[in-house]
Amino acid sequence: MSRPLISTFVLSLLLGACGADLDHAQLGRRRVAVAFGEPDTGHRSVGVVGNGCTGTLIGRRTVLTAGHCIPDSGAAPAFTVTTDGNERYEGASAVLHPQIDLGAQNFSDFDIAIVRLQRPVSGVVPTQLSFDPPLPGTTVTLVGYGIPGDSGLPGFKRTGQARLSQVDTYVFLHSREPARPTICSGDSGGPVLVDGAGGERVIGVNSAGTVPCDSGFGYGVHVRVDAHRAFIEKEAGADLYTGGAIDIDAPEVTITSPAAGARPEPSFTLEADAVDAASGITRVELWIEGTRQGELSAAPYRFEVSGLERRCYDVEVRAVDGAENVGRATRQICIADGDPFGAPCQADATCGSGLCLGGACSQACTSLKPCPEGYDCTSNQCVAQPGAGGGCAAAPGAGVGRLLPLLLLSLLSLLSLAFRRRLRRRCQTAARPRR
Repeated sequence: MSRPLISTFVLSLLLGACGADLDHAQLGRRRVAVAFGEPDTGHRSVGVVGNGCTGTLIGRRTVLTAGHCIPDSGAAPAFTVTTDGNERYEGASAVLHPQIDLGAQNFSDFDIAIVRLQRPVSGVVPTQLSFDPPLPGTTVTLVGYGIPGDSGLPGFKRTGQARLSQVDTYVFLHSREPARPTICSGDSGGPVLVDGAGGERVIGVNSAGTVPCDSGFGYGVHVRVDAHRAFIEKEAGADLYTGGAIDIDAPEVTITSPAAGARPEPSFTLEADAVDAASGITRVELWIEGTRQGELSAAPYRFEVSGLERRCYDVEVRAVDGAENVGRATRQICIADGDPFGAPCQADATCGSGLCLGGACSQACTSLKPCPEGYDCTSNQCVAQPGAGGGCAAAPGAGVGRLLPLLLLSLLSLLSLAFRRRLRRRCQTAARPRR
């Protein structure tokens, strides 16, 4: 969190006593780890909102967070689930409470927002809300991706318990105690949880706190969920999770052809299997290098692929079930190498370079990538020099430069032979008797 005043009863203890000169961007830069908390591998519904906040999944595609976590532009931030790797879900829309005023002394009273996602979150059961009024002395669980102190290091999910010390009309507080969990920068928007029937439920949203957060004194301030029930139910609509069994399991997807490690030609058939016993498969999509190439609504799932270059591609098959869960199968597929430079050809697709020129595989060329000897770079293509067809002269690199050492060796051999013959004649003349 940044410097705005939180409410009149935490006047000089909370963030900044000079709230009049604050703006929304300033809030975004210093959002309020659960200091002194423990690393959290649970609470699957709690994820990262945007690049510096926390949020809670309260519906298949609905996230509850703090109002000051929404960018000034009003653009919907993404929601990232980190329990089993990082799965990012793009935001579709964001709605702040209509009474929020981030420059007001009591801005935390309405510091709450709803983010709708473009697609439902798979593999995560949303957390229910509790609309029962919070009571002083209640032990609660704090969760967030905050940064303890002002280290500037990336936050990771932590959790810890605190005790409510004061309840106001729209917010409640927990008193900080030395070496006890509390909220810090990055925890904004995270949940305050209480035990309820069927598990933990959200009763509040982290909003602000005294800085420095690990000082051992001051307060943490949280927005009451029950006080904003009408706003939440209106914006979440039918997606708000109220308990019961829901289908959160993604379909099982397998790429059956080409086989792993196979190197198909630039045109091939990709086959996949997709199964979902709970809700059934509604569609299967083929994605290559992040671009959707096709969609099928019924088995068999066979996609005709063509026009690929001779290189490797990241291929993904996505299956969507009736509950909009998405299953994925990925594979890197490398297209088979073509014929080498100079090999006979009739079409570009048969050449490794993708260029058939004059009945032979050629290649592109530049001043930095010249052609082999015996070829000229014409219009950025390697073209055989006149009279260079056939035999060694036509072979790449088989020019005079490669034959010169052989010619010199032959010449030296001839000179050596002539010298030995001349020397032999002199010896014979010297040994002949004089008359």
